[in-house]
Amino acid sequence: DKIKRGHLELSIWDFAGQQEYYNSHHYFLQHRSIFLILWKMNEPKESNKGLAGISFWLKSLSNHLQSIESNENENQKGKSYSIIVVGTHLDDKNVKKDQQSIQEREKEIKRIAKESGIKIPIEIKEISCVKMVEKMRELEETIYKQALEHDYMGEKVPLTYLEVEKVIQELLEKKVVSQDIPVVDVDEIVSETNKKITVSKELVQRSIKLLSEWGKCLYFDQSESLSNLVILDPRFLTQDILAQLFNINEEIKQYVKNGIIEHKNLKNIWNKFANKSNFDLLSKKLIEMMENLEVCFVLEDKKKEFNEQRSLVPSLLFDECPSIESLFKSNSGSIVEIQKNLKFNEIPQEMVSRLFVRLHSNMGEKFIWKNAIYFEKQEDLKCLLIVDKQYMKIKIRGEVENICLGMADEIIDQIKQV
Repeated sequence: DKIKRGHLELSIWDFAGQQEYYNSHHYFLQHRSIFLILWKMNEPKESNKGLAGISFWLKSLSNHLQSIESNENENQKGKSYSIIVVGTHLDDKNVKKDQQSIQEREKEIKRIAKESGIKIPIEIKEISCVKMVEKMRELEETIYKQALEHDYMGEKVPLTYLEVEKVIQELLEKKVVSQDIPVVDVDEIVSETNKKITVSKELVQRSIKLLSEWGKCLYFDQSESLSNLVILDPRFLTQDILAQLFNINEEIKQYVKNGIIEHKNLKNIWNKFANKSNFDLLSKKLIEMMENLEVCFVLEDKKKEFNEQRSLVPSLLFDECPSIESLFKSNSGSIVEIQKNLKFNEIPQEMVSRLFVRLHSNMGEKFIWKNAIYFEKQEDLKCLLIVDKQYMKIKIRGEVENICLGMADEIIDQIKQV
């Protein structure tokens, strides 16, 4: 009845399943959402497309949504997001449809969810896109029902926020006409809004944050380096920038060899903008954005000409970490060695990449692999950090124990912030 009387608007985002795109997922995992995790019931249980595959997604949601749960208002008794696990291919002849089999599948999914750290109740549905149309209707109704149970439903939105939404749309339309990238400073939105109504910067920022949660734009208010930027069209970041950077197409991959991008080749990666007269300026701005998003970092001295520089994307580096014990030796006879092991429910690859991007600015000589990093803070203070399944292993060697412990604490603080 509620649905018939009102208007429910949903923005649908399809998360790419290929590993190359995992690095961008965390930018879109937020509350005010319903997450549908699909698995093929006609695949073997241990298959990544079968039941075993849902574990990755549930752990990913658990990791990224924990901060949301801890930051929610204590007075709010409802929930701000939902998870629905959907089994497909119900009509396949190899899928058992008796009640006992259905219950066994549900029990296994709930077990995986619990082990993955999911604390909220999840919905479980089984559907077919060919037959049993009523199952699809049940899923549709479940989506509506879950959305209407979210604690933000029915909240009143100030008219000021809607004015800011209009300004963002107008700015986007101008960018499309001029074929410019759809990214602006918050100050520009403040200026344009004040031509219509009088607003403070703080009010505009709150408005943009809500609009970002609605999927109207992208705004990373928690990031100091990004908090003054607004991406007017979320598809720009996903389709035009990140998807090209992590493209599995061989034509693109040849320009991102072993995680290293030569800036002179950016025209071949972001070829949609290659013919623009201001591409050099544009590509510089995009690399800066990628640095701020902790996707990559510039290797060379930034005093060099931009096209002579290279950037490193940690998530695209080699998997194998060679023996570096020869590097990990102290030049002094007096050696202190400490090791700390941190255990996680799951360590997403993008978390590792972002950590390495953060750490690199405070390093001296360094060696980086996809899941390991070695660096020297100074001549006799060396660190090796290895990611091994659920563990981050920090090993530090130096001459003074307190200095080694202090360095370990610095790294752990960076890990917590990621």
